[in-house]
Amino acid sequence: MKEVKGFCKPYGLIALIFLCLFSAAAIAADFPSKPVTIVVGYSAGGSTDLQARIIASSAPEFLGQPVVVTCKPGGGGAVATAWITRQRLDGYLVLMVATPALVIKPHMTKLPYKLGDVIPIMRVGFSPRIVSVAIKHPFKNIHDLMEYAKKNPGALKFGSPGAGTGTHIEMETFCHLAGIKLTHVPFKGGAKSGAAAAGGHIDIHPATAGETLALAQAGKIRPIVVFSDKRLKELPDVPTLKEETGIDFAAGYESALWVAKGTPEDRIQILHEAFRKTLECKSAKKLFERIGDRIAYMSGKDLEPILVKKSEYYKKVLETIGLKKSGK
Repeated sequence: MKEVKGFCKPYGLIALIFLCLFSAAAIAADFPSKPVTIVVGYSAGGSTDLQARIIASSAPEFLGQPVVVTCKPGGGGAVATAWITRQRLDGYLVLMVATPALVIKPHMTKLPYKLGDVIPIMRVGFSPRIVSVAIKHPFKNIHDLMEYAKKNPGALKFGSPGAGTGTHIEMETFCHLAGIKLTHVPFKGGAKSGAAAAGGHIDIHPATAGETLALAQAGKIRPIVVFSDKRLKELPDVPTLKEETGIDFAAGYESALWVAKGTPEDRIQILHEAFRKTLECKSAKKLFERIGDRIAYMSGKDLEPILVKKSEYYKKVLETIGLKKSGK
């Protein structure tokens, strides 16, 4: 009997391991078994929200379940990011915010999260920043704007989707490099900033093509410069900052899909594959082109080390322009 018992122990262990592996595979195969929600960190109508809704319209074909979009604006994406870290780690809640919510915001203010508390599933898009002015202004180019700003420090107001967003910090960096002072007015999303510029309530609207083209075509704002290495095909007559001023500065909006740290890896992979296929399908590509945004897919694994480098870069930038929080 002792011999039989001795042989039974490893077989029992093997059976237990097999059962665990089978159970894990069954759980993965069963995911998702209900709708997946994309939580957008900004208000409805902005580039991030529009991109999320494009993804939600095509992803069910590859995910096998409906995808719902809900907006939780505030703090330049910080409110939604903090909220998502406190929810169940089951993969049914996906965060969509621009990367500055993770690489900039934590350096500016005390937050209940840090880079690494949410894991990138993938990068979705990247769009160079376009700087436009309200039609009420006679500025025809960036030189006119800079000349006025130098004579009237702080008189001109620029909008952003919120304090600490990429838009905000890019404009503060531009001001530092150009030797001018502008006044920042934060909004809860790029759409609200655009509406304020269109109504003449603020003077400058720095935004993506998706948040610029329709307003420009309607004669509500006037694009004067783009923070890019080359001109945009949608705005061939709008020069880059470098060719106009010699200031070598390129920047833009980078969106990504995330899940909270601790979400099962197999579920992250299922989400990744479904969303990757979504971005590759023709219908999604056409819709991205229609709103003027660019698909710039990158896997979460490849994006993670880039985010670490960006976090260190912006930490130094914020220190230089005086916006880094004290004690860090």
